[in-house]
Amino acid sequence: GTAENATAQALFESTGTIEPAMEEYPLDIEAGDAVTITLMSEEFDTVLTLIGPDGSQVAFNDDFGDTLNSQIIYSADTSGTYTIVAESFDGTGGEFDIAVRSATPYEVSYAEALMNMDSGNFTGAIAAFSNAIELAPDNPDLYLGRADAYFAQAQVDLEAQGLFLEEPADLPDEAREAIVGDFQTAAEL
Repeated sequence: GTAENATAQALFESTGTIEPAMEEYPLDIEAGDAVTITLMSEEFDTVLTLIGPDGSQVAFNDDFGDTLNSQIIYSADTSGTYTIVAESFDGTGGEFDIAVRSATPYEVSYAEALMNMDSGNFTGAIAAFSNAIELAPDNPDLYLGRADAYFAQAQVDLEAQGLFLEEPADLPDEAREAIVGDFQTAAEL
């Protein structure tokens, strides 16, 4: 069911106070593992950074899920000790909760969809949203995200032909039907 896809067993949890505005935590990750790191606070706007074993930033998140909390879903390519950097956006700090757990297949697919949307890989986003929909078919946000990806891909395809989208009738039939279908499904949920 959907609830089983939503969370996994915690690998690490902590409550603390960020003073002045940053805490670091080491985290051993094996190549191929996927983790979800969540930083929550009612006192400040959280920021999460994940630093790889080589010292380079591999993931970052400021606001997640229309909140001021932060979440990173990361699939490791390299084994080693990573560093979680928990920060306050404005430097004030305060009470917080941080948790690290294995990422669910749903979370990995959803994160991949969002990453593909951000990078302009709309075909990849459509595939990742479709996979997430298979795992959580009752989530209307997934259908809306996929509709956005269909629309963006149709725009890119039209512009590649020197055409511009001026009205819905300019969309190819297949794209228009996919977008309308996803909006209808989301509305029904």
